[in-house]
Amino acid sequence: MLGSGEKQWIRGLMSTRFDPKYQMSTVKHGGGSVTVWGCFSASAVGPLVCIYECMDANMYKEIFEKHMPPFAKKKKPTGWIFQQDNDHKHRSAVVQKWFKAEKVNVLP
Repeated sequence: MLGSGEKQWIRGLMSTRFDPKYQMSTVKHGGGSVTVWGCFSASAVGPLVCIYECMDANMYKEIFEKHMPPFAKKKKPTGWIFQQDNDHKHRSAVVQKWFKAEKVNVLP
């Protein structure tokens, strides 16, 4: 058991050591989370965008519309391929439609 940065010893049966009623929860680094979107290439680092609310497909598309084209056109005007994971926001119809309209080459 941990508390205020120091170990605390508690006597009990070994069979009860993982029982939640004998454990104290902790939060490291103050808790909370930060969500960001960013992009990079082999030769440059693009913008890092802080996201303060729950991101959905429309927000993802808006971030992409605002930040990706200027970076891509400045750093590599042609021949680039975009890579992302298979998060449902990334694979949504609204995002796929935007990729197609903007002729974004997406790695399958």
